[in-house]
Amino acid sequence: MISKFSVRKPYTVLVGVVLAIVLGVVSFTRMTTDLLPSISLPYVIVMTTYPGASPETVEMAVTQPVEASMATVSNIESISSVSNENYSMVILEFAQTADMNAVSLEIRESLDQIKSYWDDSVGNPIIMKLNPDMLPVMIAAVGVE
Repeated sequence: MISKFSVRKPYTVLVGVVLAIVLGVVSFTRMTTDLLPSISLPYVIVMTTYPGASPETVEMAVTQPVEASMATVSNIESISSVSNENYSMVILEFAQTADMNAVSLEIRESLDQIKSYWDDSVGNPIIMKLNPDMLPVMIAAVGVE
């Protein structure tokens, strides 16, 4: 049935094939690689370096002042922190309704107020908003016996 139609109407088949190829190319060029929709997670990480400092020193000099200043930020639900050798990481969880752009600005203002009390070797705090695009798509591992 299809073979008889193809022999009788070759130009129609040619137009159909060209149309399928053009639509395929257009679809391929406009296709996005996102696996998840564009969402804003209510988490912010404040990372601060303190080269050469012990975890206890980082805790006292950096982590506790950052936690205290972040407690005044609006829409905050929880604060957790990790103090390691050479760096401090404070993880902030906000309400789902929080505007993360406004929150980032408020965090930056709070950090600017306490930066003047820090030692000169303490680095500038880095504010990272968590984004699903930051997650790895694939993790490769190689093992040898």
